[in-house]
Amino acid sequence: MSLVYAVVRCHGLVQHLLKREQYLSIIYNEVSLGDIEEYRGYKDEYPLDRRLEIITRRFIERVTFLSKIVEYKIGDFLMTFLDYLELENLKVKLRTLYGKEENAIYYPYSRFINVNELRKVRTDYAFLRLLRREPYRMRMDIMRRILRRGDIALGEAYLDACYYDYVKRIIRRNERTLKVLIKFLNYEILRKLTYWLLVLGEEKVYEPITREMLQGLMPYNEEGRRIALERAIRRLGINIAEARKYIETGRIADLMHIARERELHILQRGARRNSLSLVFIYYYIQLCREEMYNLYRIFIGKENNLPSEAIIGTLITLF
Repeated sequence: MSLVYAVVRCHGLVQHLLKREQYLSIIYNEVSLGDIEEYRGYKDEYPLDRRLEIITRRFIERVTFLSKIVEYKIGDFLMTFLDYLELENLKVKLRTLYGKEENAIYYPYSRFINVNELRKVRTDYAFLRLLRREPYRMRMDIMRRILRRGDIALGEAYLDACYYDYVKRIIRRNERTLKVLIKFLNYEILRKLTYWLLVLGEEKVYEPITREMLQGLMPYNEEGRRIALERAIRRLGINIAEARKYIETGRIADLMHIARERELHILQRGARRNSLSLVFIYYYIQLCREEMYNLYRIFIGKENNLPSEAIIGTLITLF
């Protein structure tokens, strides 16, 4: 089917996404998520993992539907949104292998790595065997070195780098069709790079061995460059003085929250200017992903008895 048809469908589908008022009604127990048409299968009495699975499957259905009504070159790119769930599952397993996470929650998604097999992994060896099956081109020597050192943060950064390398390869194969999305993808990559510069430290990210490992965290067509932390923050459109306040008080998550909000606002403006292009589909899927994350924030927050105001502060909404 044509791109225009898919874009027009997205203009209709975006009207069905949750609004801020609906999130607030759920948080304050005024309505159940199951009362909303898009989530009819949801029930409050289900255990948390099943409720989150229903939420995730709605996101998966939305992306899969779109990937099937566009030409395959675009469809392959859209499926990378779901493939990131697979990378997130690998991070969860990495943390559980080293006792950094209990009560692990996996996304119910398998494309290259079977999530049920991943759940059963108990050793580094079994973990590495699973990694051989995927197309993210992870180097086993690098993963072995990371696992031997037990450097979980570096392991997660490497998984992110491999994911963005994979996404950029898909774009390079179809650059004429997908080039309109590059500047928006680069903002996302810069946000990830900024996060890892803050977590790992600039010196570690750019030391010779690590720098080669993390090239995927450089924006599209900027591989090989060294982007300093302050430069990355400025490119995200965040005032350095403002950013320092967050960094000095250890509020990295809050700074990343601000960056993500800015990213979505920039994308929203781009989608309005290119309302009949692939940009609008990209915008719609980003909103779908944020809806999934917002619902995770709400229900995990409720499960942990967080105050309503604290949960509201974690939400990212545009309308």
